[in-house]
Amino acid sequence: MKLNPRISSSRRKSRKAHFTVRRVIMSAPLSGDLRSKYNVRSMPVRKDNEVQVVCGTYKGREGKVVQVYHKKCVIHIEHITREKVNGSIVNVGIHHPSKVIITKLGLDKDRKSLLDRKAKAKGRAAAIRTRAPSSPPKILCRLSINRFVMNVLRSRKPLSVVAPKPSQPLALENVAAEPMTPAKTSETLNLSKSRCSFSEKNRYK
Repeated sequence: MKLNPRISSSRRKSRKAHFTVRRVIMSAPLSGDLRSKYNVRSMPVRKDNEVQVVCGTYKGREGKVVQVYHKKCVIHIEHITREKVNGSIVNVGIHHPSKVIITKLGLDKDRKSLLDRKAKAKGRAAAIRTRAPSSPPKILCRLSINRFVMNVLRSRKPLSVVAPKPSQPLALENVAAEPMTPAKTSETLNLSKSRCSFSEKNRYK
Protein backbone atom coordinates (compact mmCIF):
# COMPACT_ATOMS: atom_id res chain seq x y z
CA MET A 1 0.00 0.00 0.00
CA LYS A 2 1.37 3.40 -0.99
CA LEU A 3 1.38 5.77 1.99
CA ASN A 4 3.36 8.76 0.73
CA PRO A 5 1.28 10.81 -1.76
CA ARG A 6 4.39 12.55 -3.11
CA ILE A 7 5.91 9.29 -4.41
CA SER A 8 4.41 7.76 -7.52
CA SER A 9 3.55 4.07 -7.68
CA SER A 10 4.21 3.96 -11.41
CA ARG A 11 6.80 1.38 -12.45
CA ARG A 12 8.05 3.61 -15.23
CA LYS A 13 8.57 6.61 -12.95
CA SER A 14 10.22 4.51 -10.25
CA ARG A 15 12.73 3.13 -12.74
CA LYS A 16 13.43 6.58 -14.15
CA ALA A 17 13.92 8.02 -10.62
CA HIS A 18 16.38 5.23 -9.83
CA PHE A 19 18.61 6.12 -12.77
CA THR A 20 18.25 9.87 -12.15
CA VAL A 21 19.41 9.49 -8.55
CA ARG A 22 22.33 7.33 -9.64
CA ARG A 23 23.31 9.95 -12.16
CA VAL A 24 23.30 12.66 -9.49
CA ILE A 25 25.30 10.46 -7.11
CA MET A 26 27.88 9.94 -9.86
CA SER A 27 28.83 13.63 -9.79
CA ALA A 28 32.32 15.03 -9.43
CA PRO A 29 33.48 18.53 -8.45
CA LEU A 30 34.78 20.85 -11.14
CA SER A 31 38.31 22.23 -11.13
CA GLY A 32 38.93 25.77 -9.93
CA ASP A 33 39.05 27.25 -13.43
CA LEU A 34 35.80 25.60 -14.54
CA ARG A 35 34.09 26.53 -11.28
CA SER A 36 34.94 30.22 -11.67
CA LYS A 37 34.00 30.12 -15.37
CA TYR A 38 30.57 28.48 -15.08
CA ASN A 39 29.73 29.34 -11.44
CA VAL A 40 28.91 25.65 -10.82
CA ARG A 41 30.40 23.41 -8.16
CA SER A 42 29.88 19.89 -9.54
CA MET A 43 28.55 17.99 -12.56
CA PRO A 44 27.66 14.38 -13.32
CA VAL A 45 30.61 12.48 -14.81
CA ARG A 46 30.19 11.38 -18.41
CA LYS A 47 32.24 9.47 -20.90
CA ASP A 48 34.99 11.50 -22.65
CA ASN A 49 35.28 13.97 -19.75
CA GLU A 50 38.86 14.65 -18.71
CA VAL A 51 39.44 14.16 -14.99
CA GLN A 52 42.25 14.18 -12.44
CA VAL A 53 42.46 11.78 -9.48
CA VAL A 54 42.91 13.72 -6.23
CA CYS A 55 43.09 10.92 -3.65
CA GLY A 56 43.89 7.24 -3.40
CA THR A 57 46.59 5.07 -4.94
CA TYR A 58 46.47 6.84 -8.30
CA LYS A 59 46.53 10.37 -6.92
CA GLY A 60 47.74 12.94 -9.47
CA ARG A 61 46.94 10.83 -12.55
CA GLU A 62 44.99 12.51 -15.37
CA GLY A 63 43.09 11.01 -18.24
CA LYS A 64 39.87 10.71 -20.18
CA VAL A 65 36.90 8.81 -18.78
CA VAL A 66 36.54 5.57 -20.72
CA GLN A 67 33.48 4.07 -19.02
CA VAL A 68 30.98 4.99 -16.29
CA TYR A 69 29.27 2.21 -14.32
CA HIS A 70 26.24 3.62 -12.53
CA LYS A 71 25.36 0.33 -10.87
CA LYS A 72 28.70 -0.04 -9.08
CA CYS A 73 29.52 3.71 -8.81
CA VAL A 74 32.80 3.09 -10.64
CA ILE A 75 34.52 4.99 -13.45
CA HIS A 76 37.33 3.80 -15.70
CA ILE A 77 40.04 6.26 -16.74
CA GLU A 78 42.49 5.71 -19.57
CA HIS A 79 46.12 4.99 -18.62
CA ILE A 80 45.00 3.71 -15.20
CA THR A 81 45.38 0.00 -15.87
CA ARG A 82 46.99 -3.13 -14.48
CA GLU A 83 48.36 -6.34 -15.95
CA LYS A 84 46.69 -9.65 -15.14
CA VAL A 85 48.51 -12.92 -14.59
CA ASN A 86 47.74 -14.09 -18.10
CA GLY A 87 49.30 -10.91 -19.52
CA SER A 88 46.14 -9.06 -20.49
CA ILE A 89 45.72 -5.41 -19.49
CA VAL A 90 42.51 -4.27 -17.84
CA ASN A 91 41.26 -0.94 -16.51
CA VAL A 92 41.29 -0.27 -12.76
CA GLY A 93 38.02 1.14 -11.50
CA ILE A 94 38.02 4.32 -9.44
CA HIS A 95 35.31 3.83 -6.85
CA HIS A 96 33.51 6.84 -6.48
CA PRO A 97 33.69 9.89 -8.75
CA SER A 98 34.09 12.12 -5.69
CA LYS A 99 37.77 11.07 -5.75
CA VAL A 100 38.33 12.95 -9.02
CA ILE A 101 37.87 16.49 -10.30
CA ILE A 102 36.69 17.35 -13.79
CA THR A 103 39.30 19.34 -15.71
CA LYS A 104 37.57 19.42 -19.11
CA LEU A 105 33.85 19.17 -19.89
CA GLY A 106 32.53 17.65 -23.08
CA LEU A 107 29.79 20.20 -23.78
CA ASP A 108 26.71 19.53 -25.83
CA LYS A 109 23.20 20.98 -25.84
CA ASP A 110 22.03 19.14 -22.71
CA ARG A 111 25.17 19.87 -20.72
CA LYS A 112 25.01 23.57 -21.55
CA SER A 113 21.39 23.81 -20.44
CA LEU A 114 22.27 21.98 -17.20
CA LEU A 115 25.12 24.43 -16.53
CA ASP A 116 22.78 27.38 -17.13
CA ARG A 117 20.13 25.99 -14.76
CA LYS A 118 22.66 25.32 -12.04
CA ALA A 119 24.20 28.78 -12.36
CA LYS A 120 20.79 30.50 -12.23
CA ALA A 121 19.72 28.49 -9.19
CA LYS A 122 22.97 29.32 -7.42
CA GLY A 123 22.54 33.02 -8.21
CA ARG A 124 18.99 33.04 -6.84
CA ALA A 125 20.08 31.30 -3.66
CA ALA A 126 22.91 33.82 -3.16
CA ALA A 127 20.50 36.73 -3.68
CA ILE A 128 18.09 35.31 -1.10
CA ARG A 129 20.89 34.86 1.42
CA THR A 130 22.21 38.41 1.00
CA ARG A 131 18.76 40.01 1.12
CA ALA A 132 17.89 41.14 4.63
CA PRO A 133 14.44 39.93 5.67
CA SER A 134 11.99 42.65 6.67
CA SER A 135 10.41 40.69 9.47
CA PRO A 136 12.34 37.54 10.33
CA PRO A 137 10.13 34.76 11.68
CA LYS A 138 10.36 34.17 15.38
CA ILE A 139 10.65 30.48 16.09
CA LEU A 140 10.41 29.66 19.76
CA CYS A 141 11.40 26.25 20.94
CA ARG A 142 10.28 24.75 24.22
CA LEU A 143 13.49 25.79 26.03
CA SER A 144 13.19 29.43 24.92
CA ILE A 145 9.52 29.51 25.96
CA ASN A 146 10.42 28.18 29.40
CA ARG A 147 13.14 30.82 29.76
CA PHE A 148 10.73 33.53 28.69
CA VAL A 149 8.17 32.43 31.27
CA MET A 150 10.81 32.29 34.03
CA ASN A 151 12.03 35.80 33.18
CA VAL A 152 8.48 37.13 33.30
CA LEU A 153 7.87 35.51 36.67
CA ARG A 154 11.14 36.88 38.05
CA SER A 155 10.40 40.41 36.85
CA ARG A 156 6.99 40.46 38.49
CA LYS A 157 6.54 42.47 41.63
CA PRO A 158 5.41 40.57 44.70
CA LEU A 159 1.69 40.82 45.26
CA SER A 160 0.73 42.99 48.24
CA VAL A 161 -1.65 41.04 50.42
CA VAL A 162 -4.31 43.35 51.80
CA ALA A 163 -5.77 42.24 55.11
CA PRO A 164 -9.56 42.24 55.10
CA LYS A 165 -11.26 44.82 57.23
CA PRO A 166 -12.63 43.37 60.44
CA SER A 167 -16.40 43.20 60.26
CA GLN A 168 -18.49 44.43 63.14
CA PRO A 169 -19.10 41.65 65.66
CA LEU A 170 -22.63 40.64 66.28
CA ALA A 171 -24.16 41.96 69.48
CA LEU A 172 -24.92 38.58 70.92
CA GLU A 173 -25.41 40.01 74.32
CA ASN A 174 -28.26 42.21 73.07
CA VAL A 175 -29.86 39.33 71.21
CA ALA A 176 -29.66 37.03 74.17
CA ALA A 177 -30.90 39.69 76.50
CA GLU A 178 -33.96 40.49 74.35
CA PRO A 179 -36.98 38.62 75.79
CA MET A 180 -39.21 36.54 73.55
CA THR A 181 -42.68 38.09 73.21
CA PRO A 182 -45.76 35.91 72.69
CA ALA A 183 -46.25 37.38 69.19
CA LYS A 184 -42.80 36.22 68.09
CA THR A 185 -43.30 32.74 69.55
CA SER A 186 -46.55 32.34 67.66
CA GLU A 187 -44.89 33.46 64.40
CA THR A 188 -42.11 30.88 64.80
CA LEU A 189 -44.63 28.12 65.55
CA ASN A 190 -46.69 29.01 62.49
CA LEU A 191 -43.56 28.99 60.29
CA SER A 192 -42.50 25.58 61.58
CA LYS A 193 -46.01 24.17 61.04
CA SER A 194 -46.18 25.55 57.48
CA ARG A 195 -42.77 24.01 56.64
CA CYS A 196 -43.83 20.64 58.04
CA SER A 197 -47.14 20.70 56.20
CA PHE A 198 -45.40 21.67 52.91
CA SER A 199 -42.92 18.81 53.25
CA GLU A 200 -45.68 16.31 54.07
CA LYS A 201 -47.67 17.43 51.01
CA ASN A 202 -44.67 17.00 48.69
CA ARG A 203 -43.65 13.66 50.18
CA TYR A 204 -46.26 11.64 48.31
CA LYS A 205 -46.06 13.45 44.93
